[in-house]
Amino acid sequence: MSEAIRGRSKSSLVHRTGIDLADPARLLELLEERDRRDRPPAGKVDGYVAPRGPVEEMLAGIWARVLGLDRVGLHDNFFTLGGQSLLATQALSRVARLLGVELPLRALFEAPTLAAFARAVEAARATEGASAAPPLERRPAGTAAPLSFAQQRLWYLSRLEPESSWYHVPVALRLTGALQVAALQRSLAEIVRRHEALRTTFREAGDQPLQDVAPAEPGLRSPAPLVDLAGLPAARNEPELARLLAGQVARPFDLERGPLLRSLVVRLGPQEHALGLVAHHIVADAWSAGIFVRELSALYGAFSRGEGSPLPELPLQYADFAVWQRRWLTGEVLEAGLRWWREALQGLPERLDLPTDRPRSGSTRRRGGRSAVRLGEELSRELAACARREGVTVFTVLLAAFQALLGRRAGREDVAVGAPVAGRQHVEIEGLIGFFANTLVLRADLKGDPTGRELLRRTRATLLAAQDHEQVPFERLVEDLAPTRDLGRTPLFEAMLAFQSVAPRPPDLPGVTAELVPVPTGTAKLDLLLDLSGQDGDLRGSLEYDADLFEATTVERLLGQLAALLQGLAAEPAARLGDLLLLAGVERHQIVNALAPSRPAEVAAVPYEAPQGAVEEGLAALWAELLERRIGRRDDVFAAGAHSLLAAQAVARIRRAFGVEIPLR
Repeated sequence: MSEAIRGRSKSSLVHRTGIDLADPARLLELLEERDRRDRPPAGKVDGYVAPRGPVEEMLAGIWARVLGLDRVGLHDNFFTLGGQSLLATQALSRVARLLGVELPLRALFEAPTLAAFARAVEAARATEGASAAPPLERRPAGTAAPLSFAQQRLWYLSRLEPESSWYHVPVALRLTGALQVAALQRSLAEIVRRHEALRTTFREAGDQPLQDVAPAEPGLRSPAPLVDLAGLPAARNEPELARLLAGQVARPFDLERGPLLRSLVVRLGPQEHALGLVAHHIVADAWSAGIFVRELSALYGAFSRGEGSPLPELPLQYADFAVWQRRWLTGEVLEAGLRWWREALQGLPERLDLPTDRPRSGSTRRRGGRSAVRLGEELSRELAACARREGVTVFTVLLAAFQALLGRRAGREDVAVGAPVAGRQHVEIEGLIGFFANTLVLRADLKGDPTGRELLRRTRATLLAAQDHEQVPFERLVEDLAPTRDLGRTPLFEAMLAFQSVAPRPPDLPGVTAELVPVPTGTAKLDLLLDLSGQDGDLRGSLEYDADLFEATTVERLLGQLAALLQGLAAEPAARLGDLLLLAGVERHQIVNALAPSRPAEVAAVPYEAPQGAVEEGLAALWAELLERRIGRRDDVFAAGAHSLLAAQAVARIRRAFGVEIPLR
């Protein structure tokens, strides 16, 4: 290796002007006037090129707001500024609202700089005119509404398994400090008042379900009673808290009677409390949890100071979206989307058939297990760098590796994985609690032993095309494709990858430190559900699995292989997938055991020989750090304990240190 290295080494909107974004016509007029009045001669200010003209100014303001930046320059790249698919969707929804054109997600990926994207917007304005989708409107007060497509599927599933807790969404917070319980309870009541979804129940009318919204009465009673465990011995109150939270999660919801949000405040001591929340998925999704946290922070802060609510009233509610969706997704609009999905999924194997530790029982009840995942800051940085180099998102890299690993384990080259999307393409619904999420079926083409780079290209193309058609509800797709139904399996896929670039954060409560506490549900929705998010520069999360199918040791081995594959993909994207998978599939003990019988005397007999020269000294120091032992110039690092993941880490460090590419093999 040292010889190889020797041989190869030689915003205005951008500035936060406060112009009202709700009046796009007036905004364009003001921008045009200012553009004529004082456009900079060369357009360059403080090292960045200023936007030119009203459309670029408006787009710069949109990007700055979505990305949380003070300003965006003409040649700035949306994704290098921190953008990803979800933020891109938010940016596009604002473009549709302010400029009257709807662009597919791929438009931003194909024109990622502000200048290029502005040209795409201008071209769309010239050819397309106003957006095709009708505007969201408030329905008449007091009227029942249909269920959204996603709600209707959960309603049917709940009728099949009324005692199941599959679709319970739990959140638990540990609160340390001088908590004002009354202010917390009032905040929870105000959130329920603001969001009709949390006051909704479901009934059957004829052969169709409807949703009814309970009135928002003044002084709505707090949904969170106080349970006092402070009198218990310290050794007992933690187990009792766990029992209370587990009971909340396990208890079935009655969709017809409600309420579909349960909460309680638990006092553990003078400065220690816990808040437990459980909602049925039919009224809330993962995005809703972020809304809940933001509103709780704002409301508790105000109420604890004796002030009123600082939050404006919501212009729309979830039932308004359900009415809009049912009116819009009909006829040719729906059929066009379904046609695309039929072609995209034609010939897809109905089952992945991963090898399992135990046979399937055919039962709909899945006993869930969960393994923690932490990729580490170094690997997370490598994945982000790889994504930037290859022109993809981190999610694309994760998806490609996950699908490739599942395909290898199942012996398939045609693999489908589910992926949730927020389903909030309209600015008006970004701040609503409700079940907007949709599920995409993402099909991997692993044929021909592609390189890692080619696999990323294929995955990116598949993902962008699917996101362009994400308005088709998963429920309608299943009805249309009519796969063989098995109550013990999710139709169309058996594994899912969920990803958030930024992990959910606890609320910011004055005088109180809030910490999110994991609450196990004891169930599994799928064979495998990999859920990852970015936390302080590290990708972390969990792998939820069907414990009736898999042993915990099998899942841990799978996670180790995934980490090794990701490391190899980031370090050497030009390598063939087969080589990357081969390295990722070999565990440390397998390598050591394979080497030990063949040459134990040789390994034992090699005396230590100091490295010679700067390159060998650098390599020896690198391996010594990775293996935590002294390494000589003739030592076999694999016999000394190296394995595939460490080899990939070493290759990545060599690239950074010496500026050369060394093949993993």
